Amino acid sequence: MDSPTFSPEESSSSTSGQTPSSTVSYAIKTTPSTPLSSSASLGVISKNEDDSQHLELANYIALGCLQHECFDVSSPLRTDSWSEIHPALAQQRKSELGEAACALLTAKWIRIFACASEKPASCTIFRIFLRPLESYEDRENKHLKTRLRSLVQRINISQEAWSGRHDMAQEMFDPWATGEDESLFYLFNTIPSPHPEPGIISCPYSRHAAEDLLNPGALQGLKTKLYKFQTRSAALMVQKESPPQKILDPRFEPRYSLENCLYYYNPNDMEFVLKPQYYDSNRGGILAETMGIGKTLICLAVILSTKDHMPSIPPRYQGGERMAAATATRNSIPWKRCIAEDNECSKILDAAARKSRSSSTNITQKVTLCSGSLIVVPPNLLTQWQSEIKKHVADGYLKVLVLDNKFAARLPGSGEHAEQDDIFCTKLLPSSAVLRTYDIVLFSRARFEQEIKDGADSYGRRLFTGAPTICQCPYIGATRIPDCRCFKMDETYRSPLKELHWLRMIIDEGHNFSSAKSNAVLIAGQIQAERRWVVSGTPAKDLVGVDVELPITNELESRDAVMEKRRQFSESDDTKSAVKSLRDLAKHFLKVQPWTDCDWNDYIYRHEKTGLKKTYTRFSACMKQTIGELVIKTAPEIYEKEVKIPEMTHSIVRLKPSWFDKSSANLFIQVMRANAITSERTGVDYLFDTHKNSVKARHSLLNNLRQSNFTWTGFTKDYVRETLETSHKYLNKEDRNCSQQDVANLTESMQMIEQVLGSPRWLSLSKTHEMGLFVDDWPQESIEYFALGGLESPQMIGVSQLLEGQFHVNSQVSSDDPASGLVAVGEHAKIRMEQVAKTEEINEAKRKTSKSSKAAPKGVPLSCVDGDPAPAKRLMPTRTNPSPKKGSQSTQNENVSTTSNGTRQPKMPERKRKLTLDKTAELPAGSPLLKTHVVGTTSSKLSYLLDRVMLFQADHKIIIFYDGDNTAFYLSQCLDYLHIGHRIYARTLDSHKRDNYIQLFKEDSNLRVFLMDVACGSHGLDLHVASIVLIINPINRKDVEAQAIKRAHRIGQTQKVLVETLILEGTIEEAIFDAVAERTQGMRVDDELQKAKTIEDDRQIQEIIQNAKIVPLEPHEAKGENQMARLRERQRVFARPNRAEYDGAWESIGFAGDKAGKGAKKMKWPKKKNQAEAAPVAPATATPTTSNRDSLVPAFTFYGQTSERTPNLSTRYTEDLFTLNGYELSPISLTYRHLHKNPLFYSTSLSSSQTPD
Repeated sequence: MDSPTFSPEESSSSTSGQTPSSTVSYAIKTTPSTPLSSSASLGVISKNEDDSQHLELANYIALGCLQHECFDVSSPLRTDSWSEIHPALAQQRKSELGEAACALLTAKWIRIFACASEKPASCTIFRIFLRPLESYEDRENKHLKTRLRSLVQRINISQEAWSGRHDMAQEMFDPWATGEDESLFYLFNTIPSPHPEPGIISCPYSRHAAEDLLNPGALQGLKTKLYKFQTRSAALMVQKESPPQKILDPRFEPRYSLENCLYYYNPNDMEFVLKPQYYDSNRGGILAETMGIGKTLICLAVILSTKDHMPSIPPRYQGGERMAAATATRNSIPWKRCIAEDNECSKILDAAARKSRSSSTNITQKVTLCSGSLIVVPPNLLTQWQSEIKKHVADGYLKVLVLDNKFAARLPGSGEHAEQDDIFCTKLLPSSAVLRTYDIVLFSRARFEQEIKDGADSYGRRLFTGAPTICQCPYIGATRIPDCRCFKMDETYRSPLKELHWLRMIIDEGHNFSSAKSNAVLIAGQIQAERRWVVSGTPAKDLVGVDVELPITNELESRDAVMEKRRQFSESDDTKSAVKSLRDLAKHFLKVQPWTDCDWNDYIYRHEKTGLKKTYTRFSACMKQTIGELVIKTAPEIYEKEVKIPEMTHSIVRLKPSWFDKSSANLFIQVMRANAITSERTGVDYLFDTHKNSVKARHSLLNNLRQSNFTWTGFTKDYVRETLETSHKYLNKEDRNCSQQDVANLTESMQMIEQVLGSPRWLSLSKTHEMGLFVDDWPQESIEYFALGGLESPQMIGVSQLLEGQFHVNSQVSSDDPASGLVAVGEHAKIRMEQVAKTEEINEAKRKTSKSSKAAPKGVPLSCVDGDPAPAKRLMPTRTNPSPKKGSQSTQNENVSTTSNGTRQPKMPERKRKLTLDKTAELPAGSPLLKTHVVGTTSSKLSYLLDRVMLFQADHKIIIFYDGDNTAFYLSQCLDYLHIGHRIYARTLDSHKRDNYIQLFKEDSNLRVFLMDVACGSHGLDLHVASIVLIINPINRKDVEAQAIKRAHRIGQTQKVLVETLILEGTIEEAIFDAVAERTQGMRVDDELQKAKTIEDDRQIQEIIQNAKIVPLEPHEAKGENQMARLRERQRVFARPNRAEYDGAWESIGFAGDKAGKGAKKMKWPKKKNQAEAAPVAPATATPTTSNRDSLVPAFTFYGQTSERTPNLSTRYTEDLFTLNGYELSPISLTYRHLHKNPLFYSTSLSSSQTPD
């Protein structure tokens, strides 16, 4: 029989039904078809019998064959020819051909030719020719598509069957998308490195821009020499931005028919076409270069190379047909007399006429082409972008407008504000005419989101569709003038951003733009921008480069080994948030075709559907093509040859917990055991119940549990006794519903906690909420006023007390007796802490009796779900009464007086002298004060951190990542004591202060330590001046951890980078870390862990927490020096030699104000000249009465004595000397303070009648 024949080289490479290789070309040679049988009894027709109803067979797709063992016809089929089956015969033989084939044949979607097989003789082979989609009108018929999907799953695509031979080993048609059995991580990390081809760029201006980037020194205006990999990335960006090329619709994959003809197949929509569908390539994408290798510089190079380039007018606005239609309709021109009905113009005009009759209101807007680039960055990166522009761009080459709410309200060109360095900063958005004169308009995201008010009036109302309403507003008084508040279009705000068609829009850290509902994404989608870029080293959650996410093991694995571990597709990993984030970026911001109009989840996976259910077998070839088109990324082995970044070492440091660390861990375990057992693990009282109230309380408790690995003082004696009583009562119940193991566990933890209650030192810390430092050789005459929990050596002193004592001695180092007055200082501090404890007891009693206060879950102290006492609360300054009433009695202590409200105040000696801080004075060689040293702390992590800081701070700058405000506060106090310059980059700081602190850390050599909240400081910032990174608590999200490390390990780093993550041995923290590490082995996150919103929501992690074991407390650990975490090197307390370089970094903390009580007044502190502004703070949290709440005026106190005159704390000091009860203080001493507590200098006890001059 006759069949298509191939040339030798063709027949060896024609694999039917498979995706072709791009390097193989096919030339088809066929012999003339054998004449078809014309036997009417067979129910067949000849090829030319009904030519009007059929296309030429060459225009059909030779899909494959059906085989049937017995096809009964009145006359036998010949074995040497093919006969076409008529639809009438097919209906008669529906049981043999199948219902799907008969329906498609009747609808003329397919043609069937039959031939009898030689062996066995009873077998009949049917050739199926499929009509391509573009040749029929009912292409969207879902019923027929379902029939077609059913049919193709029975199709045999082997050459033996197509040739008429019975094929025992059938090769079936694959109806599903061609699979890529590779993970998203592997696809992302194997994207080909940029290889631009300027020669294929059609636009001469873009081609010259790409050539300038690739030729060293050709790009004008760029001061920094680019690395070669940076030039290639920038040139490829320009190439992608050039006039779009046609790319194949990624939903269609090329295949070859059995006659070796190329066709295109859409598996999801079951569409077969001969002519491919094309889309314009996207003019933008994702710049996903590894963190720290110069993405900002690459963007600036692209902007410079395309300076003054203009965007093209969108095609839909280029033609004049729509304009002509609108004009004809508006002027009622009888165009039907002049234009034939079948003319294309007639159709357009008719459509325009129908549209003009719609009730909706059409608003015509004029849009002006603009050559500027619109850049939106997170607020904390705004200053960094400005500094990068100044650093890399020559003066006069780029005109930059920076917009953020922190700037003054001014307009460009105003006479009183001159522009400097071609960068103008403001919070007011100028007109579109002014905007288009700038090359870069740099927005903070917060300021950019304010443009959401576009189209709304002052009441937030927007234009609605439909017929306009009649004004029914009331009149003004007795007049006939209506008080009209109807919506008026001319009173709406129109954003100047929408009046321009921008050349380019860039979103830095663009992974935050994946949410379709955020204001920033909504605004960005409404702005006309020809080219759109997302800049992020982690474009989706948990999707990072292999070079920054190597696993932390004892034996470092090679990059290839890691890649191989994560090569395989995993449904649990590759169908979750990372893929969804990429989808949302492509659809909502980048506007990539065709994904703006369809759900790419239907196409990027190989769905082997069973019924209506989708099966995520693997990615499809569509996903690989889409990722390759979108992302620009250089392979690590490429840029590492050019950029020599010093090596980075990341190690896990497992610390033995101190007695206090173990006690905190055991207290939380007791609380969780008591809650689980006494609630019988059911109901809203059970912390791990699914009720929403339980979830909220559980999150609070587990967050506090995480912070307790550093320190925790939230448990009071009453709270502990309360949970013990609850446990005792339940165990004594006769009808208790718990196992013997539960009883044993609860009894064990109760016995352990009772030991804690017997520790005077623990009780002192729980009452004062201090961080305990263990000190040797404190001056004996004052030790009883400073020591907490007894005088046993070494004595434990609160860090706040130590700071007061240290400051007192340092202020009079040059005197004959520097320790004189230290007793009064200690007594004042002790009384103040007693007042804090008493105030908390009163507040707690009120809260228990208040109806509005929330109740804690059963067996759980309220502090566990309410948080550790905030720094401002536990360090509340003394509320003194400067004018005690007559008749007040003095105390027995001659140094203490009692005020009318019972407050005990230490007396200060009546003498006048000038106190100045001589930072160069030294103690005499034989002074006993030189022996006073801190030898340990109550926190193992704190002791380790202080050791590392003292070891490295002289030669290295240090970043310490924390995740709790209290942690930062305690650590800051200890750095103050050591006179180590530092700043805290906290969440509650405004962007202006954050920028100042970043700049200070980079430029000030005395600023050695930077404390960063991991929630706001782990993305985007360039802090390569630091080479030591210490992470207090493990970061269990790999992408966040990688981002944090890359703040220091990046281009510009000149030293080896050391990263250490601290973990307490034997605690829940260690168990969770090990479990997460095991489940993310090879950097693959399992399904449940990926679904969890927080790590504690994961079921296995919850089981670890619920089944946590008590940390053993040995009897010898409860006494003396065995309680502490010892420092490796003792640290001197008084007159430290480095205090001369210390700049008073106490001003660094900026989050106390947010923790303050309801009535507390936020204050601005005075500052030293030429020093960054200190953060505002609320120094007191006690709520004043309603009568005097607004009239409280802060007053300075010196060791409890109120000043005669109170300076205005909201302004900078200009005086040279202040008198405080006979003491003269120079302004320099007033800058030495702590913003969370300032017992030396202020009190908020003045009433309105005591307002200072």
